[in-house]
Amino acid sequence: MRVAAELTNSGTAGPRRSQRRRVRMNAAFREGHARAMVDIIDLSATGVKIESHLTLQPNTRIWIRLPGLEPLEVRVAWVHRFEAGCEFIRPLHPAVFERVAAVCGETTR
Repeated sequence: MRVAAELTNSGTAGPRRSQRRRVRMNAAFREGHARAMVDIIDLSATGVKIESHLTLQPNTRIWIRLPGLEPLEVRVAWVHRFEAGCEFIRPLHPAVFERVAAVCGETTR
């Protein structure tokens, strides 16, 4: 698994609902019967930003498996080229978010 992370306080989309961290990790992806691997490049307790060659559509519900967790249902909020912002249907508990960020080798530079 490829991992690295950096703390971010804001993004180009304006104020965030929760703390967001830049990460780089592979995750399993499932939409219906289709399965693939995607790169997660941004993580918060409320969602992820993924990078993939897959063609995704806004408002689609998919499943993503983060390291050490059961698959999580997410809603694709937006798509731009090879990136998509996805919102967790059930936000991560803060302790779970911190654990996943720690697994990703999160740094605060």
